[in-house]
Amino acid sequence: MNPPSFTSSSIIEDPKNFIEELKKVFNVMHIADTRRVVLAAYPLKNVARTWFDQWKEGRSKDAPPASWACFEETFFGCFFPRELKEAKVREFLTLKQESLSVHEYGLKFTQLSCYAPEMVADMRSKMSLIVVGLSRLSSKEGRAAMLIRDMDISRLMVCVQQAEEEKLRDREEFKNKRVKTENESGQQKIAPPDKTAPKGTSSSTGGGTNRLYAINSHQEQKDSPDVVTGNSSYKVLEYICWVSKSKMNLRMIVEFRQIGVVKRRRKKSSVIWHASPRRGLAPQ
Repeated sequence: MNPPSFTSSSIIEDPKNFIEELKKVFNVMHIADTRRVVLAAYPLKNVARTWFDQWKEGRSKDAPPASWACFEETFFGCFFPRELKEAKVREFLTLKQESLSVHEYGLKFTQLSCYAPEMVADMRSKMSLIVVGLSRLSSKEGRAAMLIRDMDISRLMVCVQQAEEEKLRDREEFKNKRVKTENESGQQKIAPPDKTAPKGTSSSTGGGTNRLYAINSHQEQKDSPDVVTGNSSYKVLEYICWVSKSKMNLRMIVEFRQIGVVKRRRKKSSVIWHASPRRGLAPQ
Protein backbone atom coordinates (compact mmCIF):
# COMPACT_ATOMS: atom_id res chain seq x y z
CA MET A 1 0.00 0.00 0.00
CA ASN A 2 1.14 3.51 -0.82
CA PRO A 3 0.06 5.97 1.92
CA PRO A 4 -0.42 9.66 1.03
CA SER A 5 2.42 12.10 1.61
CA PHE A 6 2.28 15.29 3.62
CA THR A 7 4.61 18.28 3.16
CA SER A 8 2.82 21.13 5.02
CA SER A 9 3.87 23.47 2.21
CA SER A 10 0.62 23.43 0.24
CA ILE A 11 -2.66 25.04 1.26
CA ILE A 12 -4.70 22.27 -0.38
CA GLU A 13 -3.26 19.61 1.96
CA ASP A 14 -5.55 18.40 4.70
CA PRO A 15 -3.68 17.22 7.84
CA LYS A 16 -6.74 15.48 9.28
CA ASN A 17 -7.32 13.57 6.07
CA PHE A 18 -3.64 12.54 6.07
CA ILE A 19 -3.90 11.04 9.56
CA GLU A 20 -7.16 9.26 8.69
CA GLU A 21 -5.58 7.69 5.62
CA LEU A 22 -2.60 6.49 7.68
CA LYS A 23 -4.95 4.89 10.18
CA LYS A 24 -6.69 2.97 7.42
CA VAL A 25 -3.40 1.58 6.14
CA PHE A 26 -2.17 0.64 9.64
CA ASN A 27 -5.43 -1.07 10.51
CA VAL A 28 -5.39 -3.18 7.35
CA MET A 29 -1.76 -4.18 7.93
CA HIS A 30 -2.34 -4.74 11.69
CA ILE A 31 0.55 -2.48 12.69
CA ALA A 32 1.23 -2.19 16.42
CA ASP A 33 0.72 1.13 18.16
CA THR A 34 4.38 1.94 18.83
CA ARG A 35 5.40 0.79 15.36
CA ARG A 36 2.96 3.21 13.74
CA VAL A 37 4.90 6.29 14.84
CA VAL A 38 8.07 5.05 13.12
CA LEU A 39 6.21 4.25 9.90
CA ALA A 40 4.39 7.60 9.99
CA ALA A 41 7.71 9.38 9.43
CA TYR A 42 8.09 7.86 5.97
CA PRO A 43 5.29 9.82 4.15
CA LEU A 44 6.30 13.10 5.83
CA LYS A 45 8.19 15.37 3.40
CA ASN A 46 9.91 18.78 3.47
CA VAL A 47 8.63 20.94 6.34
CA ALA A 48 6.66 18.10 7.89
CA ARG A 49 9.69 15.81 7.98
CA THR A 50 11.80 18.57 9.55
CA TRP A 51 9.16 18.96 12.24
CA PHE A 52 9.12 15.21 12.93
CA ASP A 53 12.91 15.03 13.31
CA GLN A 54 12.90 17.99 15.71
CA TRP A 55 10.03 16.49 17.70
CA LYS A 56 11.79 13.13 17.98
CA GLU A 57 15.11 14.69 19.06
CA GLY A 58 13.32 16.88 21.57
CA ARG A 59 12.08 13.90 23.53
CA SER A 60 14.21 12.79 26.45
CA LYS A 61 16.38 9.73 25.98
CA ASP A 62 14.85 7.98 28.96
CA ALA A 63 11.27 8.55 27.70
CA PRO A 64 9.35 5.46 26.54
CA PRO A 65 8.59 5.06 22.83
CA ALA A 66 5.95 7.54 21.68
CA SER A 67 2.50 6.13 21.28
CA TRP A 68 0.25 6.84 18.33
CA ALA A 69 -2.09 8.97 20.45
CA CYS A 70 0.84 11.14 21.55
CA PHE A 71 2.07 11.54 17.96
CA GLU A 72 -1.43 12.40 16.70
CA GLU A 73 -1.99 15.04 19.38
CA THR A 74 1.38 16.67 18.72
CA PHE A 75 0.87 16.53 14.95
CA PHE A 76 -2.54 18.21 15.11
CA GLY A 77 -1.24 20.82 17.55
CA CYS A 78 1.35 21.88 14.97
CA PHE A 79 -0.42 21.48 11.61
CA PHE A 80 -4.09 21.54 12.57
CA PRO A 81 -4.62 23.94 15.46
CA ARG A 82 -7.96 24.59 17.12
CA GLU A 83 -8.58 27.81 15.16
CA LEU A 84 -8.27 25.94 11.87
CA LYS A 85 -10.57 23.19 13.09
CA GLU A 86 -13.21 25.72 14.14
CA ALA A 87 -12.99 27.34 10.70
CA LYS A 88 -13.62 23.96 9.08
CA VAL A 89 -16.62 23.38 11.33
CA ARG A 90 -18.08 26.75 10.32
CA GLU A 91 -17.52 25.91 6.67
CA PHE A 92 -19.37 22.66 7.19
CA LEU A 93 -22.33 24.30 8.91
CA THR A 94 -22.67 27.00 6.23
CA LEU A 95 -22.15 24.69 3.26
CA LYS A 96 -24.69 25.32 0.46
CA GLN A 97 -25.14 23.63 -2.88
CA GLU A 98 -25.54 26.84 -4.94
CA SER A 99 -23.81 26.23 -8.30
CA LEU A 100 -22.57 22.75 -7.39
CA SER A 101 -24.24 19.64 -8.70
CA VAL A 102 -25.88 17.26 -6.22
CA HIS A 103 -22.96 14.83 -6.57
CA GLU A 104 -20.35 17.52 -5.97
CA TYR A 105 -22.31 18.87 -3.03
CA GLY A 106 -22.51 15.38 -1.48
CA LEU A 107 -18.75 14.87 -1.78
CA LYS A 108 -18.03 18.25 -0.20
CA PHE A 109 -20.47 17.52 2.62
CA THR A 110 -18.83 14.17 3.38
CA GLN A 111 -15.36 15.72 3.33
CA LEU A 112 -16.25 18.44 5.84
CA SER A 113 -18.42 16.26 8.06
CA CYS A 114 -15.34 14.64 9.61
CA TYR A 115 -14.58 17.95 11.38
CA ALA A 116 -17.89 17.79 13.26
CA PRO A 117 -18.46 14.07 13.95
CA GLU A 118 -20.80 14.75 16.87
CA MET A 119 -23.25 16.55 14.51
CA VAL A 120 -23.52 13.61 12.11
CA ALA A 121 -23.56 10.86 14.73
CA ASP A 122 -26.81 9.32 13.44
CA MET A 123 -28.29 9.00 9.95
CA ARG A 124 -31.27 11.25 10.64
CA SER A 125 -29.09 14.18 11.72
CA LYS A 126 -26.84 13.73 8.74
CA MET A 127 -29.74 13.75 6.26
CA SER A 128 -31.28 16.82 7.93
CA LEU A 129 -28.05 18.79 7.56
CA ILE A 130 -27.54 17.82 3.95
CA VAL A 131 -31.13 18.72 2.99
CA VAL A 132 -30.78 22.17 4.57
CA GLY A 133 -27.94 23.03 2.19
CA LEU A 134 -29.68 21.87 -0.98
CA SER A 135 -30.68 24.44 -3.59
CA ARG A 136 -34.29 25.48 -4.18
CA LEU A 137 -34.30 23.22 -7.22
CA SER A 138 -33.79 20.11 -5.08
CA SER A 139 -34.73 20.93 -1.49
CA LYS A 140 -38.42 20.04 -1.91
CA GLU A 141 -37.61 16.57 -3.24
CA GLY A 142 -35.03 16.11 -0.46
CA ARG A 143 -37.55 16.86 2.29
CA ALA A 144 -40.09 14.51 0.71
CA ALA A 145 -37.52 11.71 0.43
CA MET A 146 -36.69 11.99 4.12
CA LEU A 147 -40.24 10.93 4.97
CA ILE A 148 -39.69 7.54 3.36
CA ARG A 149 -39.07 4.78 5.87
CA ASP A 150 -35.55 3.30 6.06
CA MET A 151 -34.15 6.11 3.94
CA ASP A 152 -30.36 6.51 4.15
CA ILE A 153 -27.96 9.16 2.92
CA SER A 154 -26.99 7.29 -0.26
CA ARG A 155 -30.55 6.72 -1.44
CA LEU A 156 -31.43 10.29 -0.53
CA MET A 157 -28.69 11.70 -2.73
CA VAL A 158 -29.72 9.47 -5.65
CA CYS A 159 -33.35 10.61 -5.43
CA VAL A 160 -32.40 14.27 -5.25
CA GLN A 161 -29.93 13.95 -8.11
CA GLN A 162 -32.51 12.32 -10.40
CA ALA A 163 -35.10 14.99 -9.59
CA GLU A 164 -32.60 17.76 -10.30
CA GLU A 165 -31.61 16.25 -13.66
CA GLU A 166 -35.26 15.99 -14.73
CA LYS A 167 -35.92 19.62 -13.82
CA LEU A 168 -32.84 20.78 -15.69
CA ARG A 169 -33.93 18.88 -18.79
CA ASP A 170 -37.44 20.37 -18.62
CA ARG A 171 -35.97 23.84 -18.19
CA GLU A 172 -33.68 23.37 -21.21
CA GLU A 173 -36.55 22.12 -23.39
CA PHE A 174 -38.71 25.08 -22.40
CA LYS A 175 -35.86 27.46 -23.20
CA ASN A 176 -35.32 25.91 -26.64
CA LYS A 177 -39.05 26.12 -27.45
CA ARG A 178 -39.13 29.76 -26.40
CA VAL A 179 -36.14 30.65 -28.59
CA LYS A 180 -37.70 28.80 -31.54
CA THR A 181 -41.00 30.66 -31.11
CA GLU A 182 -39.24 34.03 -30.94
CA ASN A 183 -37.27 33.25 -34.11
CA GLU A 184 -40.42 32.26 -36.00
CA SER A 185 -42.27 35.41 -34.93
CA GLY A 186 -39.28 37.54 -35.97
CA GLN A 187 -39.26 35.97 -39.43
CA GLN A 188 -42.96 36.70 -39.86
CA LYS A 189 -42.43 40.36 -39.01
CA ILE A 190 -39.72 40.85 -41.66
CA ALA A 191 -41.48 38.78 -44.36
CA PRO A 192 -41.78 40.68 -47.73
CA PRO A 193 -45.26 41.84 -48.76
CA ASP A 194 -47.29 39.74 -51.16
CA LYS A 195 -46.78 41.05 -54.67
CA THR A 196 -49.56 38.95 -56.19
CA ALA A 197 -52.33 41.26 -55.00
CA PRO A 198 -55.37 41.67 -57.30
CA LYS A 199 -55.76 44.73 -59.45
CA GLY A 200 -58.73 45.99 -57.51
CA THR A 201 -58.10 46.60 -53.83
CA SER A 202 -60.67 47.84 -51.44
CA SER A 203 -60.46 49.50 -48.06
CA SER A 204 -63.24 50.46 -45.73
CA THR A 205 -63.17 53.51 -43.50
CA GLY A 206 -66.14 54.45 -41.42
CA GLY A 207 -69.39 53.16 -42.88
CA GLY A 208 -68.58 53.29 -46.63
CA THR A 209 -66.34 51.41 -48.99
CA ASN A 210 -63.65 53.05 -51.15
CA ARG A 211 -62.41 51.26 -54.25
CA LEU A 212 -59.37 52.10 -56.36
CA TYR A 213 -58.72 50.30 -59.63
CA ALA A 214 -55.20 50.43 -61.02
CA ILE A 215 -55.21 49.88 -64.79
CA ASN A 216 -51.75 48.81 -65.92
CA SER A 217 -52.05 48.65 -69.70
CA HIS A 218 -52.84 51.47 -72.10
CA GLN A 219 -55.53 49.40 -73.80
CA GLU A 220 -57.39 48.83 -70.54
CA GLN A 221 -57.26 52.57 -69.93
CA LYS A 222 -58.97 53.26 -73.24
CA ASP A 223 -61.61 50.58 -72.77
CA SER A 224 -62.71 51.85 -69.37
CA PRO A 225 -65.12 54.81 -69.55
CA ASP A 226 -64.67 55.60 -65.89
CA VAL A 227 -60.96 56.38 -66.10
CA VAL A 228 -60.10 60.05 -66.25
CA THR A 229 -56.63 61.25 -67.17
CA GLY A 230 -55.64 64.80 -67.81
CA ASN A 231 -53.30 67.63 -67.14
CA SER A 232 -55.37 69.10 -64.35
CA SER A 233 -55.05 67.49 -60.96
CA TYR A 234 -58.44 68.75 -59.80
CA LYS A 235 -60.16 66.49 -62.33
CA VAL A 236 -58.46 63.51 -60.74
CA LEU A 237 -59.74 64.58 -57.36
CA GLU A 238 -63.25 65.10 -58.76
CA TYR A 239 -63.20 61.58 -60.13
CA ILE A 240 -62.10 60.19 -56.78
CA CYS A 241 -64.91 62.01 -55.01
CA TRP A 242 -67.38 60.70 -57.56
CA VAL A 243 -66.30 57.08 -57.05
CA SER A 244 -66.08 57.27 -53.28
CA LYS A 245 -69.20 57.29 -51.15
CA SER A 246 -67.35 58.15 -47.96
CA LYS A 247 -64.25 59.92 -46.77
CA MET A 248 -61.21 58.49 -48.57
CA ASN A 249 -57.84 57.81 -47.06
CA LEU A 250 -55.35 60.56 -47.84
CA ARG A 251 -52.64 58.08 -48.76
CA MET A 252 -54.85 56.50 -51.41
CA ILE A 253 -55.61 59.91 -52.91
CA VAL A 254 -51.91 60.66 -53.25
CA GLU A 255 -51.23 57.26 -54.81
CA PHE A 256 -54.07 57.65 -57.30
CA ARG A 257 -52.83 61.11 -58.21
CA GLN A 258 -49.33 59.77 -58.76
CA ILE A 259 -50.73 57.19 -61.16
CA GLY A 260 -52.38 59.96 -63.18
CA VAL A 261 -49.20 62.03 -63.23
CA VAL A 262 -47.11 59.09 -64.50
CA LYS A 263 -49.64 58.33 -67.18
CA ARG A 264 -49.67 62.00 -68.23
CA ARG A 265 -45.91 62.15 -68.54
CA ARG A 266 -45.77 59.10 -70.73
CA LYS A 267 -48.35 60.47 -73.15
CA LYS A 268 -47.81 63.62 -75.15
CA SER A 269 -51.52 64.18 -75.51
CA SER A 270 -54.36 62.99 -73.34
CA VAL A 271 -57.87 62.23 -74.34
CA ILE A 272 -60.51 62.64 -71.70
CA TRP A 273 -63.67 60.68 -72.04
CA HIS A 274 -66.64 61.65 -70.04
CA ALA A 275 -70.10 60.21 -69.77
CA SER A 276 -72.82 62.46 -71.20
CA PRO A 277 -76.46 61.53 -70.46
CA ARG A 278 -77.65 63.03 -73.83
CA ARG A 279 -74.82 62.64 -76.31
CA GLY A 280 -73.26 59.50 -74.82
CA LEU A 281 -69.49 59.14 -74.95
CA ALA A 282 -67.78 61.95 -76.84
CA PRO A 283 -64.24 63.25 -77.00
CA GLN A 284 -63.51 66.57 -75.31
